[in-house]
Amino acid sequence: MVDEYAQYPPHLSDHEHYEFPTPVGKPYLRIRLDSHASAEQRRNAFAFSFRCLVKPGWGCDLPCDYLPSAWQDWKVHLRDVGFLDLFNKYYPKSARCGP
Repeated sequence: MVDEYAQYPPHLSDHEHYEFPTPVGKPYLRIRLDSHASAEQRRNAFAFSFRCLVKPGWGCDLPCDYLPSAWQDWKVHLRDVGFLDLFNKYYPKSARCGP
């Protein structure tokens, strides 16, 4: 899920310009960004992979199957804030999603 804002509403104004309000362990990836996100962040947020939608049976059961670039950004963010062990616990098959 991608929530895009030209400018965050007041109740979100203190949030990062590119962030992941997804609790670790959920079967989805939620991305929130505003117009201040970098060009690379915008590309990653909207770099959807449709492979799993056009070819069923590929074992697509992780958010990285649909948002591979944003998934990697989220993983880096979780590493930076000290939650990579929790990430690895809840997504044991994520090794197939890349580094």
